[in-house]
Amino acid sequence: MWDIVCTELETAIVFCDVALSAENPERRARNIENALKGYQTALRFSQALDLKNDRGFQEKLAYLKDLLRELGCDVQ
Repeated sequence: MWDIVCTELETAIVFCDVALSAENPERRARNIENALKGYQTALRFSQALDLKNDRGFQEKLAYLKDLLRELGCDVQ
């Protein structure tokens, strides 16, 4: 199950990267939306799996949060 959460984070990071490089506002918005869904899904699974002390997960999550903030998203 950890692999699924990790893959969800990595996919959300890719969506952020695409959004950051997108010139088309619709494409940018769509990728931000997909990244946010991935972020929320990873958070939900992380709570169920108790990953708050998993260093690898926390590092990826922190990186994703930074990207989302750079895209103007309000994430905690």
